[in-house]
Amino acid sequence: MLRLLMTRRQVVLAALLTAPALIGLAIAGGLVWSGLPLIDPASVIALGVLVSLVLATVPALATMQAPRSWWLVAFVTVLVGSAALLVGWVVANRLAGISTGEFQPRVLLGAAVGCTALSLALVRWGRGLLAVLCRSWTWYDVRADAVSASVVTVVGAAFRASIMFRAPAFVIGDSGSYAEAATTIREQFSFAPLSSIFPPGHPTFMAGVQLLLGPDFLAVIAVQHLLGIGTALCTYWLGRAFLPPVLALLPALGVAANGYLLIVEHGIYTEALFIPLVVLFALLAVRLLHGGGWRMAAAAGATLALAALTRLVIQPAVLAILLLLLRDGRRWRTWLRALVFVGAFAVVVSPWLAHNWLHYRYIGLSNSLGMQFLVRLWEEEGSYTWADPGETDPVLRHTLQALQEEKDRGVSYWQAWLRIEREFPDRNTSALLTAASFHVIRRQPGLYLDRTWFRLRRMWQGGFGKERVHDLYGQQERLGIRSPIFKVRDEFAAVAEQEGNKVDTLTRLFRPDALPPWLTLALTVAGAVGVVVSRRLRPALVPLGLGVGLLVITVMLNSDRARMHHPAEPFLLLTYAAGLWAIVRGLARAGARLTEGPLPRGLLTQPWMERVSRRRQGEVVTARG
Repeated sequence: MLRLLMTRRQVVLAALLTAPALIGLAIAGGLVWSGLPLIDPASVIALGVLVSLVLATVPALATMQAPRSWWLVAFVTVLVGSAALLVGWVVANRLAGISTGEFQPRVLLGAAVGCTALSLALVRWGRGLLAVLCRSWTWYDVRADAVSASVVTVVGAAFRASIMFRAPAFVIGDSGSYAEAATTIREQFSFAPLSSIFPPGHPTFMAGVQLLLGPDFLAVIAVQHLLGIGTALCTYWLGRAFLPPVLALLPALGVAANGYLLIVEHGIYTEALFIPLVVLFALLAVRLLHGGGWRMAAAAGATLALAALTRLVIQPAVLAILLLLLRDGRRWRTWLRALVFVGAFAVVVSPWLAHNWLHYRYIGLSNSLGMQFLVRLWEEEGSYTWADPGETDPVLRHTLQALQEEKDRGVSYWQAWLRIEREFPDRNTSALLTAASFHVIRRQPGLYLDRTWFRLRRMWQGGFGKERVHDLYGQQERLGIRSPIFKVRDEFAAVAEQEGNKVDTLTRLFRPDALPPWLTLALTVAGAVGVVVSRRLRPALVPLGLGVGLLVITVMLNSDRARMHHPAEPFLLLTYAAGLWAIVRGLARAGARLTEGPLPRGLLTQPWMERVSRRRQGEVVTARG
């Protein structure tokens, strides 16, 4: 039968090409059968396949038909060169002992096999592949937003469904307070466990979900995972305000597969609600700042208020959006949007303001500023001097002296807080500690700024403790956060360990801090420059400001704990994409000047916000193809 399909010459040629691969497979089988650990069998197989592919690629290159496309020659050259470098690396490792780092020789040889196989495929079927890609791109170009949003939804849902029932709800130290508050809200309509420190957003959200779906904490987790999919979609549409579909898809997929966000959504974290709210607010803010009316202002103000009731760090965004709104000039429409934005924010937060005033005689969303500064200064690597005998205010002087004594004793910041609370029962503890913290910073600004810069660099480089799945099981029983699905049995520990390993692996597939710090810094700088010099990239100012602001404010006030970084990650990914787009546009503009030709237009180079503005101006925009 084979003779009927192939000539004798073709049979001989096929035998010669497959012989190295078969010989490598036979040698590897012999090594496995004999149990000799002299050579890695996988490396032998990869080497045999590589030789066969090289024997097939060389004559294909020699008979490659003209005219040859420049892109085809470039791709084949890069792939062949990469394969040669990988093989040379392995040879240098074997002959000269040069380290291969974290990569084993079989991995390098496998990569070389892949590069060679891809180059052979391009040489043999490159033109046909180009035609298929062109037709696919034309189809995608017309349906880019629908296809991209569908891909983001499918990827986000797949990741979340894969861990939903593999592990119980993750908890941290604050989870008990929020769980207790959710129970009292649901059963007694009381916010007492929150005191004046914790905002009510996430406990109220948990109480509402449990009233609707039942008391199991997995109900809360399921809703938080749905919100995570919504976060990825909002990230895509936010990116489309200033990016083409392909580039907007990259940060959205990063958010959909972000292992840190998967952990946050699967636990009793305020960030699980805060991140979707703040990303939705960013999307509404971009639309508000680029032609939105009073309805958009009301939606943005209300969403920002909900985010502020979940985590207080977002409050400065009120002033930032007002300044950006008033930049349009003192027109009645501008003043109307500003008043509606502030009014919607005030209406949403006013019940909690009234609650704090009636119960604690405090006006504000939270009385936690003193707590945050105390944690930061108390746990600082530097040695602050608290006591100040020359202070004229007797209460502040006594507070500073008491804090110095507690620091010298080596106690925790919470014990120091309790001492101030005992010694000044008629004074506001948070206000006293805020005044004391400002006094310490004013006397030692150099140390504070030095440690702040150190913490910012460490946070940017990802050099802090990472969340690990198994570290988040420990306090389940003590905090009372249990699920009937994960009821403790004799065999539960082993099962939980196995499933936890799977969850841990899934959360490590992509984490934004794995990107090289020099690359992220370069892209951030490019994005900032692009926002300043390019009108098309102007909407990227919102994610750029939120990403950097969420990092800086948390470090200035509190610390660089790992979970403080995660709310900024969607905006940082968008900033990196904006920086990449700014570089691409700069190179394209430089090339157009050299060739004296126009810049290419079409859906690929047309962000969503520009298409919307053109439609409003009555221009007809058609997609390519």
